[in-house]
Amino acid sequence: MAVLVGKKAPDFTAQAVVNGNEIVKEFEGINFVNACSGGLTFRIGLENGESIDRRADTIEDGVHWIKEYGLAAAGLAAGSSMDFADEEGFDHPCAARVFLDEILIEAGEL
Repeated sequence: MAVLVGKKAPDFTAQAVVNGNEIVKEFEGINFVNACSGGLTFRIGLENGESIDRRADTIEDGVHWIKEYGLAAAGLAAGSSMDFADEEGFDHPCAARVFLDEILIEAGEL
């Protein structure tokens, strides 16, 4: 895995429900991204060591998730699907990385 962004995530408090009943109030931020069916899937680390996924099909979706969860202090890693995005519904092998860059720029993270 390659680290794409090394910026520290902002401090924030939010909540999520994990396993249908456990409320998690703090997030470690988005720590992983994958290309998936023409969009991106962001993995958000939780305080309990588990994670949740959020999907971005538009730049606005991606900016929303970055603003909501922040980027992990350890950085943002990418799966190999980001380099073979044409196998995941994108027009070009590198199109998912370009899409992610556009999201990061719009969110003020790149």
